[in-house]
Amino acid sequence: MDNSEQSLGDLVSSSGGFQVASIKNVSLRFFISNKAELLEFQVISQLLDIEAQTELLSDKIERLGDFSYSRINDTTQETKLNFAYLVANVLDSEQALLESYSRFLEENEGFLKKNN
Repeated sequence: MDNSEQSLGDLVSSSGGFQVASIKNVSLRFFISNKAELLEFQVISQLLDIEAQTELLSDKIERLGDFSYSRINDTTQETKLNFAYLVANVLDSEQALLESYSRFLEENEGFLKKNN
């Protein structure tokens, strides 16, 4: 970060770049639409929470991308620090989403097996 000659683009490139997963919740929306009468309120609430977290994560990824591309040649420490904060924010949201999926699958394992 202290290297004033290394641009944000160079820093990202030398670190191997970054990739984000494409997240689609089509199956969640389909499941809610077609099986809503079979679902308890808690299950619907969990699915909607997962969908909201996914949208939030997508927004954070877009913000990171916009920031990165607009400052790809910037060499300031402030830009690199802001980039690090944005990456940490994306990682926190990814972790929260993974935990929500895991909790949903764990809490609803019997229902999912029965209706599959």
